[in-house]
Amino acid sequence: MDNRKITVYWTLSGCFTLLVVSFFIFTVHYFSKDWISNNIKLPNGTIIEIQKGFFDNCAKLQHETRYHCIPADETPEFLNTTGIEFSKDPNYALYMVHYLGKSIISLTFLCIICMIFLCRESDLNQLSISQRIYSYSIDI
Repeated sequence: MDNRKITVYWTLSGCFTLLVVSFFIFTVHYFSKDWISNNIKLPNGTIIEIQKGFFDNCAKLQHETRYHCIPADETPEFLNTTGIEFSKDPNYALYMVHYLGKSIISLTFLCIICMIFLCRESDLNQLSISQRIYSYSIDI
């Protein structure tokens, strides 16, 4: 089997792994909702922590552990009583697709760059055992 095909296979495997890891990081980063955080003290003494994420606005009382987020939860009731309102963005799904698309396009270009620099002739003696097993299985 051509050594170039083996190199292409392992390059594609590495790029796919990079794509999965990058997508995981993007997802965790999006759902962490820790972009901007403000503590607001209301006239009645209640402290509210408000966070603004990519598309969501989240808030919780000081003694709570769970955030209430817009648009998922609608406006939390304790915010309605304080007069603080979050408006639900009607283009939520469109924004999500936009950022997801941008990340996929960026990662695709990264994979192409990996292919350009890593797809070259390699000496069969330099391949790892698993790469050799794969190359022998293809030759059969």
